[in-house]
Amino acid sequence: MNVYNRKERHATAIDAREVAPYEATEDMFAQQPENSDKGPLSIAVPGEVMGYHVAHQKFGQLPWAELVAPSLELCEKGYHVSQHMERALDIALPYIKEHEQYQIYLNAETGKPHVAGTVVKPPKNLCKTYKLLAENGPMDMYNGTIAKLLAEDLQDMGSIILADDLESYEADVINSITMDLGDDTLYVVPPVSSGSVVAHVLAILQGYNFTAQDLSTEELKARTIHRFAEAMKFAFAQRPELGDMHFIDARELVSRLNSPDFGDQNRAKINDSHVLPDAQAYGANFAAIEDLDGTSNLVVLAPNGDAVSVTSSINSYFGSGLIGPRTGIVLNNGMNDFAVKNNIFALPQSQSNKIEAHKRAMSSQSPILLADKDGNMKMVIGAAGGSKIIPAVVEVAANVLWFGKDLRQAVDAPRFYHQLMPDVLEYEEDGFTESLLQLLTKRGHKLKSISVKTGSVVTAISRNATAIYANADYRKRGGVAGF
Repeated sequence: MNVYNRKERHATAIDAREVAPYEATEDMFAQQPENSDKGPLSIAVPGEVMGYHVAHQKFGQLPWAELVAPSLELCEKGYHVSQHMERALDIALPYIKEHEQYQIYLNAETGKPHVAGTVVKPPKNLCKTYKLLAENGPMDMYNGTIAKLLAEDLQDMGSIILADDLESYEADVINSITMDLGDDTLYVVPPVSSGSVVAHVLAILQGYNFTAQDLSTEELKARTIHRFAEAMKFAFAQRPELGDMHFIDARELVSRLNSPDFGDQNRAKINDSHVLPDAQAYGANFAAIEDLDGTSNLVVLAPNGDAVSVTSSINSYFGSGLIGPRTGIVLNNGMNDFAVKNNIFALPQSQSNKIEAHKRAMSSQSPILLADKDGNMKMVIGAAGGSKIIPAVVEVAANVLWFGKDLRQAVDAPRFYHQLMPDVLEYEEDGFTESLLQLLTKRGHKLKSISVKTGSVVTAISRNATAIYANADYRKRGGVAGF
């Protein structure tokens, strides 16, 4: 969570990422790496409610129960299955069928997931959990009735999470990291967020002084996409060296990634005619070794100029595939984000991200804030989509700041992604002409088309002197509200 205080012109980061249980070990998935993706061992100690508790204590004005009330009402009355959820249910069907708690999402006659528009009601025990959360407060999740029920759920499932893991969980409150971006100030969340990776891509690219002219012809557009892809590679090369700052000292690297000078150095290495020969040429210290998404993002701009970008996740669709029978909580598979062979996002792994007790795994989540020289919030951006979050946030910001697009055009524009390894430039199908693809291939890019349904999902707000604009990505059919 990235929170901006307009009066103080200061941003605060709240890190409520899951942590590994006390009994977790570095080699716990060595023999069966698939256990990090689904099942009880894939569950990490949940922290999201604690993050909201800390945010409420530090910045909140409404009573806690009022914050929980809309979720409780939604639980009791039910909600419509969205097109995105229908697709997620279809993907997750093999393990959804195995668990009784998921049967509410299936058509009893056909055995298939409910179609979009169908009203479903979550399990009653989840509604009871929301009631307890509203009545007893957020700490009930960690040392109260919910904690007791959750610990029993986890034990029965075969998880190694104990009551002590829940009781000892703490969210980190730290200063957001700043970087000059032209005349503006960029605020990003420190590791385990990938905010510094986003910052480095932007630091590399800002020296090109892009304008709308750089997208005016196929040749110029190809050169621009090439430059973006190369900048992404340089930034992703550094990502495996980042991790939980309680366990590794990455302060120097974080400082460099948020430095315009380091951006200048890597920009000078980019060849406009061709890609570089290998991952090491981009500064990677690793050798070569598909995306699902259980992530959501929310952006808010308040009347007083304060702003929030918050990303939350259970990692992949339906997390571990398990629901607590007592609590109704869909449990995460956060352990898969550590350095394990079965990482679902195909990201290179490193010792910086190895499993250790009560350590946070590295994340691609990158909620960013951009303030102008007077301290007024200019853009609030966040995204879901695993490792595709980083390119998506960069591209939307660049579309507004440099290419003269309005916010809807910026979010709706066809996207492309490169994370260095695997060495593939992915692009959204139907968004790129054959001649443009040929120009990229000529530069040495290995191309792969993907559906807009498997990419990233961005939420964003922009503000200028006359108006406030907001857009929720059509790729997931999100919503916009004003007050």
